[in-house]
Amino acid sequence: MLRKLNIKRKIGLQLPVIRRAIRHLFTIIVITYIIFGVYYYYEDYININDSIDSIARYNTYIDIKGNLIPISSYKILQSVASPSLQKIHELFTYLDKYNELKDYFILVFEQFYHVTFTKLINTTTLDEKQLEILEKEQDLLDKKQSQTICIGKKLLFIEKNEIRLEIEFKHGYINDYMKSCQKRWDENFPELIIQHCTSFYITLAYQYKDIPNQEILNRTKEILEQWHDVPFEIELDSIEICSYSSLITYEPIFAESKK
Repeated sequence: MLRKLNIKRKIGLQLPVIRRAIRHLFTIIVITYIIFGVYYYYEDYININDSIDSIARYNTYIDIKGNLIPISSYKILQSVASPSLQKIHELFTYLDKYNELKDYFILVFEQFYHVTFTKLINTTTLDEKQLEILEKEQDLLDKKQSQTICIGKKLLFIEKNEIRLEIEFKHGYINDYMKSCQKRWDENFPELIIQHCTSFYITLAYQYKDIPNQEILNRTKEILEQWHDVPFEIELDSIEICSYSSLITYEPIFAESKK
């Protein structure tokens, strides 16, 4: 009988210890659950967002829904003068009517049609000295009154990239004038120059989605081949130094000084 009492007494003494151990174990389980739950939640959130970002971008400049990704850079270019009044407007209208084409390409607005001569640095801002140098250059270009006429020769599809109108300049414009300009630019602001262009074209559309099969690819090429109104003349405005915030939006950086 005494032994039974001793056993009960021992068990009674151990119960608080057991309860505390259970409570501690339960607390550890809850804390562990919370920690791992939060970890996996944010890991999934990060992974999902990383996945969306990698899927969304077709390239550096555009996503797979045809939305333009903001960029900042500068170019020396020559815009098409009043495109809505020229033959090139008919080309824009022709491309714009093909909805299937727009399933894979974003069309450049005709008011932003241009020919690029020199690509300048990619930066959000130019410092005061750089702006002063470029403003002097723009003054020289304005005095020359470099308006000219080029010839639209052929529509080109650069696969996984863009649709272009290949152009040709008249009267030795490149050899007699543009090369002398590019030489002056090399002398006056070489640190701002990324590349001088050696082939000339007007970009009409940028691709934002892969063409899934050969049948659609063939139809895309047929659309371009069926535009038979080439060659045709295109009037260009004077050469300007421009900034751009996306692939299709350009603005002269010294527009105010011309007013």
